[in-house]
Amino acid sequence: MEDRSFTLKMRDGEYCRDVTDVLNEIIAEMHLYYCYIHVQQEHTTCALTINEKESGLIDDLLRRLDQLAPRSQAQHTNNWLSYYFHDDMKIRTENIEQETEERRNGHAHVKAIDIDRSPLTLRVRYGKVHLGRWQRVLFFDFDDIGPRRERTISVSIINGTGGRYEL
Repeated sequence: MEDRSFTLKMRDGEYCRDVTDVLNEIIAEMHLYYCYIHVQQEHTTCALTINEKESGLIDDLLRRLDQLAPRSQAQHTNNWLSYYFHDDMKIRTENIEQETEERRNGHAHVKAIDIDRSPLTLRVRYGKVHLGRWQRVLFFDFDDIGPRRERTISVSIINGTGGRYEL
C-alpha cells in the first residue's frame, strides 16, 4: 500500500482546521478497514493534535499560546517575551531562504513546538479513524506573517488489513 498526502490552502491569520473527514476520505480511497496510520504535517510552524473541535476551546488555546509566544517585535530587543533570535537577521545564519524575504515567524515555531505531537499514530477501525466521542484531528497553522502558503499533510499506513468494505 502506498503513502498519501494532501494539501491545504490556508486562510489569513492563525488558523485551525479539522482534517478528520479528509483522513476518512483517504482511508476509504485506500480501502483500509483495520490498521494504524501515521499522520504528519510537513511544516515547522504548524501542528497536529487530537482534541475537541469547539470554537471557545480553540480560541482559548490560541490566546494561551499568544501569552507563551507573542508575535515578534524584533525592534524591541529589550522585551524578551516578544524577541526571537530566529527573527533577528543580524545574528541568524542558518536555514535562510535567499530568494525571498525571510519571515519573522519565531512565534509560530515556538507555538508549534509547544503543541505538536506529529506524527500522530491513529487507529483505523471499521474503515474510519477511531476517535473518542468529541475528538477530532486538528491542524494548526501559526505562521500568520506574509502571504499564505499551502500546507501538506502526509499519511502512511503502518500495518493492518485492507479490502473492500461497506460502512
